[in-house]
Amino acid sequence: MAAVLFARSLQPAPRKRATSLALRCISTALPLDLADASHLQLLRACLARHILQRLADGASLRHLGVIPLHAPVAPPAFAALEQELVREAAVTARTGGRGPHAVLRRHLGQEETHEGHLTPSGKRCLLAPGPRVRRFQDPSLAAFAAAVFRAAEEQRAPLVTLSPHCLFHAHLFLARAPAAGLGLLLHACEYPGWDPEAFPYHLGHCQEGSPLRASPQQLATRNLLWYGGRMAVLDVSPGHVTRGLLWEETAELCTLYEEDWGLPLADLTIEFGGVGGAAKAVGCSGGWAEPGDVGVGLGGRGVGVWGSGGAEVEGGGVPAGPRPLGLVVSLRGGDS
Repeated sequence: MAAVLFARSLQPAPRKRATSLALRCISTALPLDLADASHLQLLRACLARHILQRLADGASLRHLGVIPLHAPVAPPAFAALEQELVREAAVTARTGGRGPHAVLRRHLGQEETHEGHLTPSGKRCLLAPGPRVRRFQDPSLAAFAAAVFRAAEEQRAPLVTLSPHCLFHAHLFLARAPAAGLGLLLHACEYPGWDPEAFPYHLGHCQEGSPLRASPQQLATRNLLWYGGRMAVLDVSPGHVTRGLLWEETAELCTLYEEDWGLPLADLTIEFGGVGGAAKAVGCSGGWAEPGDVGVGLGGRGVGVWGSGGAEVEGGGVPAGPRPLGLVVSLRGGDS
């Protein structure tokens, strides 16, 4: 279905440039079998790779559904980590080895316990993939990730707000050549409140008490991307080429997946203290007054990484935040 939507989106494309870009993606995958999941994955990966290349080059991609945002500048430590991961991925592809996940793990500290927060009924919600988390050894990495979250909230409010029901996590991925590099895929509007007509989906007890009343526009623009020093909203509204990035199984939720953008490395999760459900129903969600640290979960969506954010990092271009904010990194696959 994703490929069908993708193909349909080409026909009414407002510009020849958008159409030719998508057709180049399709031509690399011909002959196509739209019933073959691997062919659909190839289509999505090809389109994502083109977006990453053009985004890093500073090209305007509004006609594709890619809306530019102001992007925080990554610190030197992030660039160094990126180069190290790209090199390791190249070596692993040629000769084998432990791979990028092992490299990332070396930049993390000792395990800590992630307890999550309590829902209004007293149930425990773990926003990170698992109960064990770690901290970035270099605090500038955590501060930069926190700055990306804040940039999303500041520029997209009230549609996007840092809260346990709206924006609280991102996915760190390693894009493959020729657009090799580190990127972050953020998901907002993660737990809209259940509604028999507007949102008839049960998402578990972390959804409990959600004040979100997500509109079709909010869902269509819930995916945000940071890559190559650029940040953007990925609008998957009908008629946009980016709609071809949706998976059939979750198309109604407008979720884009990091697997299509590259090699998933880790999940980054904000840790919120206190009891859930205190946010106000404003736009996507009212923000929590006192978000806590952010952690990184490692190991098959398991262990996490915690970082202390919010302070300005010398030479890193990360602005001081209005409140403490941390980030969790959960290692995905590899040797955790």
